[in-house]
Amino acid sequence: MKRWAMIAAAVTLAVLAAAPAPAGAQAKDTLTVALVSHPPTLDPHMHFERVGVLVNINMFDSLLHRNTKLEFEPGLATSWKALSDTTWEFKIRKGVRFHNGEIMTPEDIKYSFERVLDQTKKSPQYGNIRAIKEVKVVDAETVHIITDKPFPLLLERLVYFGIVPKKHVLAVGDQAFGSTAPVGTGPWKFVEWKRDQLIRLEAFDQYWRGKPPFKQLVFRAIPEYATQYAEVKTGGVDIIREVSADIMPELRMPLAVGKVVGRVARHMPGGFAVKFVQLQELRAL
Repeated sequence: MKRWAMIAAAVTLAVLAAAPAPAGAQAKDTLTVALVSHPPTLDPHMHFERVGVLVNINMFDSLLHRNTKLEFEPGLATSWKALSDTTWEFKIRKGVRFHNGEIMTPEDIKYSFERVLDQTKKSPQYGNIRAIKEVKVVDAETVHIITDKPFPLLLERLVYFGIVPKKHVLAVGDQAFGSTAPVGTGPWKFVEWKRDQLIRLEAFDQYWRGKPPFKQLVFRAIPEYATQYAEVKTGGVDIIREVSADIMPELRMPLAVGKVVGRVARHMPGGFAVKFVQLQELRAL
């Protein structure tokens, strides 16, 4: 499957800016994104669909991220190093909370990998990490990932691998975790999922990177691109993906370029159109 690199520090967005927002206007508290469909589950380990990853990376964190130079940078792991050809050591970030208030521990990281490696779970992501032989908790802030042979792609495979809370998943079960009770450590937490309509997330005030600037993040399922274009022009959605070249002139009214400098929503590369001028200083994680 094609590997995607996450745009982290700065991206360029097409902003539909007919006029600046009036002075004293109330700040927008909801960011709405159009997707062609919703994933079959919100469990980050039980699908590998692009639309699902776009949602999940706003709810779940991984050990590593990539910056705009495609370099690895700290996520839930603050540092990492190779101890041998088959053993990597990761130092785990302290004090990170899951959306249910629990503190993340190395046991959650170990469980997350073991869950996917358990072939009875039939995780679509098994093939990506099957080289991992063991995940060992060394102490309260250290994890070793041991592979069955040298595995140069290990760090790359960790970028989109979401960490889940062991106690919570075991308590609610896999089905509920993927539909009505997903819990991660990401900047937005789950509120509701109306299948084939919308997925609503709410800002997680205790997010370890800081409180997100938008109160709510909504993913609407809009299969037809023509409908997406109409929605972004009328304000029904703020961001659309995969904007075709022939429609770009219509969306530029006029075109303003926004540099991403503050956290808004995580995403993967693709064409975006955004509707409001006040997002000129806006950062996508």
